[in-house]
Amino acid sequence: MSLIKTSIRFPVTVFVYVLIGIIGGFVALRNIPIQRDPEVKGPTITVTTNWFGASPEEIEKEIVDQQEAYLESVEGLLEMKSTFSDGQGVITLEFIHGTDMTATLVEVTNKLNEILEYPDDADHPIVTISTDEHEK
Repeated sequence: MSLIKTSIRFPVTVFVYVLIGIIGGFVALRNIPIQRDPEVKGPTITVTTNWFGASPEEIEKEIVDQQEAYLESVEGLLEMKSTFSDGQGVITLEFIHGTDMTATLVEVTNKLNEILEYPDDADHPIVTISTDEHEK
């Protein structure tokens, strides 16, 4: 039999199949993740300071708090995050897209050089730059 003859002969069955297809489509549409705006991460500068034997609390109080106070005025800064672990403090600075990272790197280094007092056993901060623009 042809599809048309079967559809005419069993209209309720065809209606049920069409209804199941429509409902299935709506369910699938609601469950499919749609990402209209991709997550884009701006260029970042990471400041890592090592202090062998220090606790995270000491690193935060003695080093990172001072660094944050100086770095918060860097031009183009979008977000500043800090993490602490035994013997190390890390500050991640995220900048607006289009920021001149060469000039910003110089500015960050100059701001860190303005800090006069670091603990005796602490290393000088290590500044690294990352321009990965797409987060996976």
